[in-house]
Amino acid sequence: YIALVLVGFFFGPLALIDEEGKRQLVKSPLLSNLIPVLFFFFAIPGLVYGFYTKKFKSSRDVNKAMTHQMELMGVMGVLAAKKAATVVAVLHDVNLALHYCDELLLMKEGKLFASGSTVDVGNAEMFGAVYDMGFEEAVAASGQRYLMPVPQR
Repeated sequence: YIALVLVGFFFGPLALIDEEGKRQLVKSPLLSNLIPVLFFFFAIPGLVYGFYTKKFKSSRDVNKAMTHQMELMGVMGVLAAKKAATVVAVLHDVNLALHYCDELLLMKEGKLFASGSTVDVGNAEMFGAVYDMGFEEAVAASGQRYLMPVPQR
């Protein structure tokens, strides 16, 4: 898979070519469409592997595995809330971070970009600066905040 991506980047349409004729990966169509790429290269092979090894016998088993992951996050949240453990998690899902974390360390290009409480740092402006894209904030009836990416045109 990595070879296909590299071939597409160096010889195909996956990279953005700037005015100097150099390929730029950061704002390339590859990264702009990263979710479908990740789904194609990781989720689908993971599902195929799960069904092939008989760990997944039906779609219910896939659902159970996803539910188990969320339960584990809940257990970690309880441990942290009761001060029984310090939990350090690397999350790329903005809304999971907002839901489960008290403190955030936002990284950009391998360096610390911002740190602080979820209330102070976990906002559309900060995450937009980290991910170089727009976000809109929504608040559910429960009071839980959500950030939704805004497509760039």
